[in-house]
Amino acid sequence: GDHPYECEFCGSCFRDESTLKGHKRIHTGEKPYECNGCGKKFSLKHQLETHYRVHTGRCCPAAPARGSASPLQ
Repeated sequence: GDHPYECEFCGSCFRDESTLKGHKRIHTGEKPYECNGCGKKFSLKHQLETHYRVHTGRCCPAAPARGSASPLQ
C-alpha cells in the first residue's frame, strides 16, 4: 500500500522510513534532541524547536544530544 513501513512494536504503518524511525522512539524512549538552554531532551526535532521558543521566543536548529557540536554555541 501507500504505507509500506511497519513498526515492529505496535504494527502502525507509515509512508516513509524517517517517520517510522521517529515513531519508534515512542517505544524505545530514545530522545536524541537536547535543549541547550535547559538540557531537556526530546524524541523529535520539531518538539525541540517548539520548546526552544520558551527560552527565546523564536525557533532554532535542533542539535542532536549525541555529542556533536551545537549550532547555538
